[in-house]
Amino acid sequence: MAVVFGIFTVDEVFSISDDTYENSIGAYPNPFVENITFYFNEILEDDATLEIFSMNGKLVFTSLLKSNSSKFLWNGKGQSGIFLDAGVYFYTISSKRKLTSGKICKL
Repeated sequence: MAVVFGIFTVDEVFSISDDTYENSIGAYPNPFVENITFYFNEILEDDATLEIFSMNGKLVFTSLLKSNSSKFLWNGKGQSGIFLDAGVYFYTISSKRKLTSGKICKL
């Protein structure tokens, strides 16, 4: 069976594999006031980098996450050591083999 989407055709889809940390990385509480914990259901096999970005894409915080970590507590401060304003922020956690991203809300 062929399904037409715009200018291309999909004949058949057998499976779609997603090689991210789906449901194995998250943050709580979300939304948060002062502190938020990033958790890893799978202990990190490699060192990874946590990056947090503002809504306009500015990098506001970065930290190295050591291998064998299972969580990281962030105090809501930027690289300058000053508490960030309330708002929505995006994060990425990346290692040599994996990448995940998400959204957090600071009240």
